[in-house]
Amino acid sequence: MRISQKYLNILLPARIGVLSDTHLPGGGVKLPASISEVFRQNQVACIFHLGDINSPDVLAQLTTIAPTFAVRGNRDLQNARELPEALLIKNGGLEIGATHGHGPMLHYLWDKAQYYAHGFEFKRYRTLLDSLFPKANIRLFGHTHVAYNQFHQGILYFNPGAACTPSKHDPHPSFGILHLESVDRLYGEIVQIYD
Repeated sequence: MRISQKYLNILLPARIGVLSDTHLPGGGVKLPASISEVFRQNQVACIFHLGDINSPDVLAQLTTIAPTFAVRGNRDLQNARELPEALLIKNGGLEIGATHGHGPMLHYLWDKAQYYAHGFEFKRYRTLLDSLFPKANIRLFGHTHVAYNQFHQGILYFNPGAACTPSKHDPHPSFGILHLESVDRLYGEIVQIYD
């Protein structure tokens, strides 16, 4: 899997918006208003969309709020070929790795079988994230439609959940905010959608 790299100059402290799995227009006509409102209120420095965008209108809406970076999800194969499968953002000593989470085709098929047998298990995604982004302080992923916000060995693993299409394992649509106080002081926040 090829990883695209970008360098940013975001002054810390900063906040970053994160969302995934909008599946628009299938999940709705446009993004829920609360996403734009919360991103604007938090004055996010940039936004990450972690795939399964389905409509370029979603990215257009997000870029009116802040610079937006996106990766391709398994449902974006036809309409988003220009998007990378994985993205590594470097900002001084901070590295943020972002991918949808479905991985290469064999991983995707294996994970699908494991999901039906055992449900969501973070360890399957951690292996993929660690191999893609071995030095990243923050490792972002979507795909599961299950929000996840945990530190493991000092690294933040963050999945904002599904913005427009929740799952039976996590029935509340959600998105997220990364709070970056410094390279050593950061945390994620999951925001549930009720509109």
